Amino acid sequence: MQILRGLAAMATVVLGGLLISMAAHLIFAPLPVEVSWILLGLIGAGLLWSASKWFIKPLRGRITLIQIARWLETRHPEIQERVSTALELSDHSKGGVSEGLLQQLVEEAEGDVKGVNPTREVRARRAKRWLWPAAGLAGVFVAVFIIFPGEAQRLLVRAVAPFSDLGNAGAVRFTIEPENINVLEGDEVRITVKYSDDDVEKLALVMEREGQDPLTETLKRAGLEDGISRFEYRLPAAKESFHYFAQTGKAQSDGYDVRVSMLPRIEEVKVGVEFPEYTGLPAEQRSLEDGVSALGGSTISLGGQTSPGVERGRFLLDGEEVGTVSVERGPESSKVLVNLTLKPENSGLGQVMLYHELGREIEGLRFPVKVEKDAVPQVALLAPTQPELRLRPDEQVLLEYEVLEDFGLKAVAVDLLINGSEVPPLPAAAASKDPLSANPLWRGEEKVSLGALSEKYENLEEVRMAVVVTDNLPESLGGPNVGRSEWLVVKIDRNADSLARQEIRAQQSDVRET
Repeated sequence: MQILRGLAAMATVVLGGLLISMAAHLIFAPLPVEVSWILLGLIGAGLLWSASKWFIKPLRGRITLIQIARWLETRHPEIQERVSTALELSDHSKGGVSEGLLQQLVEEAEGDVKGVNPTREVRARRAKRWLWPAAGLAGVFVAVFIIFPGEAQRLLVRAVAPFSDLGNAGAVRFTIEPENINVLEGDEVRITVKYSDDDVEKLALVMEREGQDPLTETLKRAGLEDGISRFEYRLPAAKESFHYFAQTGKAQSDGYDVRVSMLPRIEEVKVGVEFPEYTGLPAEQRSLEDGVSALGGSTISLGGQTSPGVERGRFLLDGEEVGTVSVERGPESSKVLVNLTLKPENSGLGQVMLYHELGREIEGLRFPVKVEKDAVPQVALLAPTQPELRLRPDEQVLLEYEVLEDFGLKAVAVDLLINGSEVPPLPAAAASKDPLSANPLWRGEEKVSLGALSEKYENLEEVRMAVVVTDNLPESLGGPNVGRSEWLVVKIDRNADSLARQEIRAQQSDVRET
């Protein structure tokens, strides 16, 4: 009975408090949030008080048999305290009390108790005293939810959850489209509010932004259809997120959110360059200050951070999709990685296009892409110094040359024109790189025997020769590049001075001119 009474008392306090709070939210709507919290606190305090008074405290205090006996004796004087005396003496039977006397007293007490009817002495009337109000309040609660389900639901939520976005009882008359909205920065926002009352010509749209005072926009009725007033709100370009609800009179709609996502931009950009294998150059990390510029065949890895709403991406070069774009999504930001192998014809405008989860593709980054060409080897003939010589047919011509080449040489040969006609070139020894030069410089020399050419080609009158160098640029990248020195013209004259004598005269002539 004590448990039943305690539960009934607690239910009475809670149900009564909830009904009072719901009535306050209905009559004094819109009720400030602070007041809602105070009412909820009072309900909680009442629950704790009732639980302590009628549930916990009675259960913690045990009733002894002696107390029950004295209570019966007060209700039945004819028992003459024999029951309580018998119980007390039984508890202290070692105190010198005669066993016979105690037994006789117990028998008389048993006879007295037999005439007592427990159901008449202990009735449930005190417990039922709390059941009736609890049942009545529960009936009112159920009736309210049956008759006004929408209003009652909102009033109950407002009573127990003041932080909820659910509107008050008048919210059932509002219809808002499209409720919660997700847009990108700069997108247009349109909100349509319908209210089932043809007498309402204005209503307020309250917008709450984090860290700012609420902004109230008064909307005039835009149309009336079947007794329903229609209002429209338009925001040309959304810049920040906000929470909003409509309000007219005491009626307040449910609250919704407009979430504005920032336009995805790629930030903290880093560019990695892996040069073609033939160059022998190590990989580099660069900034994106002036765009991407690297040798054809280089692999470009461009990475950066963007907003978490990006799902995928693609890379465009002058409008044509090339390379790959991978997106690693995270809760706070997403990582974007662009991989691209530069081809000789790939120079142009690069664009990283990002596809946002809201269904739009946006340019996240743009930069110029320049494909550098592997320069053609520059070959200079150092000796002989004269562009034209007259030599005997048994002479040997020592060609000394140097080559300016970025990444290395593949082959060296001597091109020949015999009497004005092309003939197969002569293979030459490889040039050696000059370790002391600040520039990538190669040096070499090759002897050409006029006697051997005279034996191979009849009527030898003129020989034109040039050093031809090919670099190690792969064919897949448009290579190899070929560099050629200036032509050295040798005319065959059996009466000519030796090459050494002609070189000495040329040097002396240069000295006199200087």
